Amino acid sequence: MLIPFLRPSKEKTRDKLSEFLKSAICQIRIANPIAQEAAEKLAHLFLELMDASEIDVERIEMVLKMLVDEDLEVKGLSIMD
Repeated sequence: MLIPFLRPSKEKTRDKLSEFLKSAICQIRIANPIAQEAAEKLAHLFLELMDASEIDVERIEMVLKMLVDEDLEVKGLSIMD
């Protein structure tokens, strides 16, 4: 008899991901407080991806580019260096 592969419900998976991201943000805050805001934005993006019925790749690229640009501004760097 074959037992079908049971996937956890989306809600349970989202809850696990949310808890993991909260823990990761705490670790990031300890290691590098400056990166906390970017980590929180990424966590929010991951949770939005989990809930999405469609994925806007251009929007994700824009958010990631903004995070990189903000990080480089904080460090006083430029992508063109």
